[in-house]
Amino acid sequence: MDALSNIANVLQILTSLVFVRPLWQWGKRAMQDRKKLFPVVLVVALLSTTAVSALALADRAGYLPHRNLIVVQNRHYDNETVVVDDHAFYNCTFENAHLKYGGGEYKFFSATFKDHVFILLDSEAATNTYQLMALLGLAHVSPDGHVQMVPANPPPPEK
Repeated sequence: MDALSNIANVLQILTSLVFVRPLWQWGKRAMQDRKKLFPVVLVVALLSTTAVSALALADRAGYLPHRNLIVVQNRHYDNETVVVDDHAFYNCTFENAHLKYGGGEYKFFSATFKDHVFILLDSEAATNTYQLMALLGLAHVSPDGHVQMVPANPPPPEK
């Protein structure tokens, strides 16, 4: 997640919440004239941007349901860098591949890993998760410094 974007969203939400009630009351008084539409437009615009910021922040934080993953089937990766985030790999082979992981959702189904497979952690969140898993004994680093993964093999998706 981009820390600066998160901070901007939080500040916009907090600022908006502070001004919503006074703007609403001002808008109600101004609308009694039936001539001034500007205050209402201002309140609606403020509430709309606040809602968009809140949704963007919730999506980046993982509180919203994820969009569909990009499905990759029956592909052989050899000496390639593969972005893992937002992908579902079915019956794929990874040989001497570099898996680039930034902390997003991913799936491996009936995947085969040959020779060396390197995991490139592309975010602080991914690195922290890996460190926790290693601390708990759930992840293993070989003596040469490579992370070795053993994926689960659930059945392939229905068509």
